[in-house]
Amino acid sequence: MSRNWPFLPDILYRVAEECGLEAALVLGVHYGGRRLHVPKNVRPGHELARLVGMEVLEFLVREAAGDDIDIPMGPAAAPRQRAQQVATLDAQGLSAAEIARRLGISERTVFNHRARRRDRPGQQF
Repeated sequence: MSRNWPFLPDILYRVAEECGLEAALVLGVHYGGRRLHVPKNVRPGHELARLVGMEVLEFLVREAAGDDIDIPMGPAAAPRQRAQQVATLDAQGLSAAEIARRLGISERTVFNHRARRRDRPGQQF
């Protein structure tokens, strides 16, 4: 089975599969490189609920209630990973506007990544 988002670290991949890519990216950007404590109970006013919504918080509680999760630098960490994200979403046929919205980048950044790939055919991200 191939992964839809091979650039995502495991925990963020599981969030993306269950709750959507946008939620995983928000967690990666906000908590990347840090330890995230998952509460044992779901509360609407919790910081995570405000950040990514109750559905994602409920998923995290089911997966890791009371645990600390190390969130890798993940999807926003390195330019190479960003290029891979853009290429993956581009290959799925998404528009530059949609890629930019999903990744929290500008359309110009998407166009620049596309141009770099065209300038270096056969080279990996």
